[in-house]
Amino acid sequence: MKRERLTIYPEMPFNRWCVYWFDHTNCRRTFTTNAKYEEIITRVIQPYFKNIALSEVDTHMIQNFINGLVTRGLKESRVSMVRLVISAVMVYAVNHNLISRNPTTLAHSAKRKASQINILTDDNIRQLLAIQDSSIYISVILFTLFLGLRIGETLGLPWNKINMDKGIVEISQQAVSYYDGIKTVQEIVPYTKDKNKRILPLPDIAVDLLKKQKELYIENSDNLVFTEIDGSEILYASFYYRFNKIMESIGRSDIAPHDLRHTMASTLLYKTKDIFLLKEFLGHESIYTTEFYPTATLEERQETASALDAYFASYLEEAFNLKRGRFTC
Repeated sequence: MKRERLTIYPEMPFNRWCVYWFDHTNCRRTFTTNAKYEEIITRVIQPYFKNIALSEVDTHMIQNFINGLVTRGLKESRVSMVRLVISAVMVYAVNHNLISRNPTTLAHSAKRKASQINILTDDNIRQLLAIQDSSIYISVILFTLFLGLRIGETLGLPWNKINMDKGIVEISQQAVSYYDGIKTVQEIVPYTKDKNKRILPLPDIAVDLLKKQKELYIENSDNLVFTEIDGSEILYASFYYRFNKIMESIGRSDIAPHDLRHTMASTLLYKTKDIFLLKEFLGHESIYTTEFYPTATLEERQETASALDAYFASYLEEAFNLKRGRFTC
């Protein structure tokens, strides 16, 4: 990698900023890690971004870049490392006041193909409900399932966004996790992946779950609904570990956290046949993203719907009212 003395500014080429970041942080890393990062910058990142200005690199551009790597057949671990490097580069830029925020936080490492979507079955949902009271992680899983949320939206949900009297919840922030070049950092940000605030009706079972959670509430700085028993935030790493253990216990090790959202989305689409309602429900910016969901088989959606219907049939009616503008704050 060519070394040079640089004057840093927001409009400088992103590739040159990558070099600056590498040169000024390499003393914190091992020789092996530095070798990997340098190879990623010179052979993967620089050929794509070329002369694009640092200030012009946004989430959409990074996501397209990552999706391209996936299309080319790069291993998931390799793609994740590329994203990690870009995130660290951007955090360094934020710390130097060159950009306002890290655009990598909302860019995913890799998206599975539609044919790989998995959803929970009738028996799976009953199994999860049977262990509802035994763990905070079960509560997080069920709430995420019943609302069709992203995990970050559940982990970042504060009590002041919930109105149990009216039976609604505002989804307008999330917990994000990223690597700052030294360690993994988790924080609450005031926006969702698609930057769209949405109001969702709460099914009765979710209200019951929240009432039980309120009884266990421990004061915390972010007023979060779901926390560890000492009031600290639930870290992504901890959640993923426990999530995988729980899924293994019900015989579904193939289920990923985002499949909870897939399950609810597939069920709502099957019941309503309304993809525009589903778009509003999920908070997607584009209808093309929503069209990703109909890939679950009809049999899978029917099986799942039979379980969900029993627990919040009225929820679907409220969702229709929300679409018609009858559901207000």
